[in-house]
Amino acid sequence: MTVTHYSGRATTDTLLGAINPIGKQTMTVYVNSNFDSLNNPRNQDVTLTAYDALGSVISTTYTSLVNTFDAYSRVLTSNVSTYTTASRTTLISLAKTVYSLFDAYGNASHQETKVYGTDGLTFASGSKVDRVFGNIAAEARGVATTVTYTSYSDSGLTVKTSQTVTVINPLTDLDASSNPLREDVKIYSFDASGNPVLTTHEVITAVSTDYLSTGDAKAKVITTSHVEAGVETVTGYSVYTNITYDAQHNVLSEEVVTYTDSTKNLSNIRPGYTVLRLPALRRSDP
Repeated sequence: MTVTHYSGRATTDTLLGAINPIGKQTMTVYVNSNFDSLNNPRNQDVTLTAYDALGSVISTTYTSLVNTFDAYSRVLTSNVSTYTTASRTTLISLAKTVYSLFDAYGNASHQETKVYGTDGLTFASGSKVDRVFGNIAAEARGVATTVTYTSYSDSGLTVKTSQTVTVINPLTDLDASSNPLREDVKIYSFDASGNPVLTTHEVITAVSTDYLSTGDAKAKVITTSHVEAGVETVTGYSVYTNITYDAQHNVLSEEVVTYTDSTKNLSNIRPGYTVLRLPALRRSDP
């Protein structure tokens, strides 16, 4: 099976006429699929190709998936092997993820991931993601109001190395479509005793009219502060515009200007930062 995503259809198309897609974004080819009795894919080889606005290939990813499901067709475990070529003979990494604590909408409140190296055995990194759903309408769309992403250095997932906590006020920070208007992000590192140390504080804001029908924002503002001994110092005020995405919600390009503060005077553009377009960036939100 091949699934191709496009950015839209030709302007000459009529409402009920033939669809002429334009702007190929991604093409995903599924082969060697094996399904369970509920038609859930237990095994699949997947080739994902991403394209830029000119139709040129940005990247091609070769993976093999092994999944397990419960009676509600919710993914319980997912093992994703990533390879260098279509022959799938040379392994890059193996990621094993376990999902648990589901709600009625199929959202997993907890997941644990362990990533292994080229031999599929040597532990490389690990993480846990915990989600809290504090708004019913947002929960139905899979939007959590608190997400805690924790990285670990050991296979037992006990030694924390970093933690990012993203909070959305469920009463004031969501629009009518459950798009976040304000996200409060705090990033922690851990000292030798394992105590969390707040190092960075980010506030991400957007307006409803800047959201696409896919739930992606075409513009946003990020205020970044350095935190030390409880004192916050604003180090950057970044304005993102003309953000484009592929079908998997990954950022394809964006224009960014970073100022030293929110006055946005051109004289306050932070040294080394100018208007630029960045290709093929991944969203950091887990």
